[in-house]
Amino acid sequence: TLSSNAAAAERERQRARQETRRATEAVEAAVADKVAVAAAVAAKERELKKARCEEDALGELSVAELEQLQRDFLHSQQAAQQRLNAALVERLRAEASTAQERLRAQAAEEHEETRTQLKRARGEPR
Repeated sequence: TLSSNAAAAERERQRARQETRRATEAVEAAVADKVAVAAAVAAKERELKKARCEEDALGELSVAELEQLQRDFLHSQQAAQQRLNAALVERLRAEASTAQERLRAQAAEEHEETRTQLKRARGEPR
């Protein structure tokens, strides 16, 4: 009976160790969950604080400042449009100049061809 009592006591110790291990794991899991939740809450708090700061910054702009921002934006937009228009005009001028040169060259060739034909018709040497 002594050996059976010792065996029963050993089984009880092992069961108690397993129970302690399971409880420890459960506590560790709960702590990890709590840490994760706390981190998520902290992240949301930071987002909220940032959003409030941005809202405050926008709220601090006066009507005059907003109007000035709008004028500045429109001015920069008009300046960009003027640069684009100037570039388009320059391109069109360059294309027109090239076309004029081509027409002059073609007219010169045709004139020379006509002169050559007239000389031939008259029997003159080329």
